[in-house]
Amino acid sequence: MQKFLAGSYWSLECPPRKSWNFYYLAKNWDKINKRLNSAKLHVIGSAQTYGKNFNLGKYGVANDEYEKLFMKVIHKNKDSAKNIVFHGNLNEEKYEFFNNCRVGIVNPLGTTETCCFSAVEMQAFGLPVCTGNYEALKTTILNQRSGLLSKSESKFRENIIRLYTDEKLFRRLSYGSIMNAKLNFSFSHIIHKWYHLFFKIYNNQMVTKSNKPTFRSRKITLIYFLRLLNKYFLKKIFFLKKGSVLTYILNLKKLKKILLKNFRK
Repeated sequence: MQKFLAGSYWSLECPPRKSWNFYYLAKNWDKINKRLNSAKLHVIGSAQTYGKNFNLGKYGVANDEYEKLFMKVIHKNKDSAKNIVFHGNLNEEKYEFFNNCRVGIVNPLGTTETCCFSAVEMQAFGLPVCTGNYEALKTTILNQRSGLLSKSESKFRENIIRLYTDEKLFRRLSYGSIMNAKLNFSFSHIIHKWYHLFFKIYNNQMVTKSNKPTFRSRKITLIYFLRLLNKYFLKKIFFLKKGSVLTYILNLKKLKKILLKNFRK
């Protein structure tokens, strides 16, 4: 088996949508590749993954503004940048990658995920997935059984490195991946669940309520705070529609550098 990593089905749209998740991987790739010199990152997907209404930039994977952001991070180290290959959107060809991959990576922040079918496809090919321990990913990937989940950048990198280098761990999780996809996401299993749901609704029976997260149970992070600021304050009060969470974060980092520089003087 040729060992290389695979990032699949990235929807490389403008921030702050799923694209932020690829930026998360991009900024960690240099540290990962320093530990895994032989690894290559094959990125499948583009801004046109879920539609053709996006203009692509120079590299043909995202809009010009966003491409410049993540390419700047990637090309800080020319050696690790050479080990990233962008394939754009693929059809059945992607399955050849899954057969030859060592680690599957999807949407590491879990934002907007209701399932992540990409992860199901990878697991069906015996490809364990490393991603974030958030949202629907917690049920699509079984932690320590069909993949490795994390809630920090250091743990995210550590999981990828462990899975890439530990043959015993890879074989165990690869088998668990196939079983998870087969037992929990096969057509027969999903059809039975839908039939059971519609049967209850038709017969006016009680349908078990889903565990909806409350405000108190949400993880209050800088990104979450900025999203609220963007959604309810800047857009609705000042009608600033072009702002994005990623832009705010980058501006805050620049402001931090300026303040620290002036303070040291």
